[in-house]
Amino acid sequence: MSRFETSRRAIRYNAWAAFVRDGDERALSGLSPALAQSWRRARACGVDPALHWLPLAHLSPPPTGDYLRAELLAAAEHFFQTFASTMDETRVLLLLADANGTIIRRAGPRVLLRLADRINLVPGAVVAERFIGTNACAEALFTGHLSRVDLYEHYCEAFFEWADIAAPVIQPFSGTVLGSLDLVLWKKPLNGQLHLLAKAAVSNVECHLREHAQRDYVCLLESLQRQSRDPDAAALLLDEHGIIRAALPACTRWIGGAQSLGLGELVTSIPELRHLDEDILCHARHQKSMQPVPIPLADGERLVLLSRVQPGTGPGRILAQFIRKNALPNSRRLTPINTSFCDVIGRDPGLRQLLDYASKAAATNVPVFIAGETGTGKELVARGIHQASRRATGPFVAINCGAISPDLVAAELFGHVPGAFTGATRAGRVGKFVQADGGTLFLDEITESSPAFQVALLRVLQEGEVIPVGSNTPVKIDVRVIAACNRRIDEALLQSQMLRQDLYYRLSSILLQLPPLRARNADIPLLAAHVLARLEPAREITAAALAALQAYAFPGNVRELQSILQRAALVAADNVIQMTDLPAHVLNGAQGTAEAPHDARDLSLREMERRTLRAALIAHSGNARQAAKALGIPRSTLYRKIARLELTELLGSSRSGRRP
Repeated sequence: MSRFETSRRAIRYNAWAAFVRDGDERALSGLSPALAQSWRRARACGVDPALHWLPLAHLSPPPTGDYLRAELLAAAEHFFQTFASTMDETRVLLLLADANGTIIRRAGPRVLLRLADRINLVPGAVVAERFIGTNACAEALFTGHLSRVDLYEHYCEAFFEWADIAAPVIQPFSGTVLGSLDLVLWKKPLNGQLHLLAKAAVSNVECHLREHAQRDYVCLLESLQRQSRDPDAAALLLDEHGIIRAALPACTRWIGGAQSLGLGELVTSIPELRHLDEDILCHARHQKSMQPVPIPLADGERLVLLSRVQPGTGPGRILAQFIRKNALPNSRRLTPINTSFCDVIGRDPGLRQLLDYASKAAATNVPVFIAGETGTGKELVARGIHQASRRATGPFVAINCGAISPDLVAAELFGHVPGAFTGATRAGRVGKFVQADGGTLFLDEITESSPAFQVALLRVLQEGEVIPVGSNTPVKIDVRVIAACNRRIDEALLQSQMLRQDLYYRLSSILLQLPPLRARNADIPLLAAHVLARLEPAREITAAALAALQAYAFPGNVRELQSILQRAALVAADNVIQMTDLPAHVLNGAQGTAEAPHDARDLSLREMERRTLRAALIAHSGNARQAAKALGIPRSTLYRKIARLELTELLGSSRSGRRP
């Protein structure tokens, strides 16, 4: 090291000591204006200059951050692979940090990696200025330009042996800073070659980002051309997380202006599009036909037509096309998301009576509580109530109450303003209650919710308003609440404290108890026909297989029936489902649970014997030898019982013509 360099570093160290220990502003005169301002910000944030290691991130990033981080990692992968072949020669440590200042990847020679480990310079470490003071990565994220910080120009002692140069990675077209690439040296001064390498690295990453964005935009235009001939068509391209990836210029004329269409932001952050909740987007990711969602606008109602983008743009990409309601293209292709009571299949008198009651409840605005076992169709009935009500044109927002963390209850239900808490999105977020304004909020599995959730919900039901996190201004809401649980509503449930009694009494103005499938097994042929008709190609089912299904208890109800039929359809020959195509647990379960009610004490001995024999014959496809062996009785005894109990029709063809 030259005498000049040694003298320069001594001056830098003395300046640092004078500023951090004595608060001498004159010590900043030897620094560049940008570094001087960074030192001042670090001191104002209370950063400890004696810090000897980096803190680790402990909060999960917001959903937008997750997506941007994944995009950044994918774009930088090529350069990291290229760098790996030369890193031992360059003696440089390469770091990649996201927009929050968290290291998400690193590469370099082993000796440098071991040295970096000493100060926690590892993936997951935070290099943001407010935590560790001045460093090149933080400066690049703050200024949006290439930055360099050498040894004693760092604010914390932990980095006095390191020199780094970093460049921001900027998303093409949107201008969003995704993160930064940082080249780090140990006990070596920065040089011009490192400066050129940093610029080349960022150029390589941004080139991959640009190619990806252009490919998505081309797919958007192609999809739009296939679906609409309107030259003024407006459309957005959404990724699998519901984040805007591309937008046609016409969008800005009717949804709030260009400032509301920030690429990289959640589509629900746009006030006019807050109805596009996670349930609707999830539906669009997995289907091909367009799904109309009404969106009220100042110049009249329009529709957002959601459809899955053609392969080539990544999984789950969604095209959101905006069009006037009276200009729907080829309406026969449209499959509405909303359902009505006609979608509830069944002729059971108890079920039809319940649906009649639900249709009357739909005409009111009072809360509804739906109880029923898993798979009985609680959400289907809830959507039917919504569709039959005056709120049908409004949104239907569903929440799985048991999946919300107690720490995120307020933000999830009420939303938050920008910067309300660590990890909050920059644009803020609309809560579920505001998303459902003018429509229906469906609270599924309410008994699995946390006490904090129930308290927050009770207050909103009482006040009719919400206060977003970080705000002091209440927001009035007009929401109809439908709650559901998979348990029977009785005194034992209320005494168990799984559901607050005051909340239950407020939600249960109308109580609907859905029957399980085993209580209406006469509907199984109808349900089976409905499921099989929707398969491609459609399937049929034999009478023996249907009888086996009717003898099974179905703990999973209609959802389990659908799963069983789909599985059987995969193995069925000639598109006809035989009894042997059904899963073994269905056939075995029929023997022990077939047609058995909850309490068998009301059955006569003859009826119990008849059901046992019937289940055994069904389970063994009418084979008397196997059925007798399973029952532990002689075959001759079985034949006599079959004749006495009038079960001859269940015997296999090999028995035809024989005298019982």
